[in-house]
Amino acid sequence: MEKINMKTLFVDFDGTTFEHATENILPGTKERFDEWNEKGYTIIITTARPSSAKEQTLRALDVNGLQYHAIIFDLPNGDRVVLNDIKEGKERAFAYNVERNGGIGHLEL
Repeated sequence: MEKINMKTLFVDFDGTTFEHATENILPGTKERFDEWNEKGYTIIITTARPSSAKEQTLRALDVNGLQYHAIIFDLPNGDRVVLNDIKEGKERAFAYNVERNGGIGHLEL
């Protein structure tokens, strides 16, 4: 059986998938989410938005047809660092920084 490379993606909301502080989806976001879901990736949305903005945030995701697995609210406005182990000699933690409001349409994972 062929080994599948499953990925878990932690994707920021404001300025990455949606225009910062709005519910306007950025170009290429829907296509990337569709691609990643088709590949079986786990998508976890992260945001510094407070839980009090949960309803409007979830509505924006729903209206734009973005499928995801979880969302984490109330993160601080600071650096985000992923820590992971090296398995079979292969590094398994990666980061992609995108320009604010530049979108994710150009990313190839």
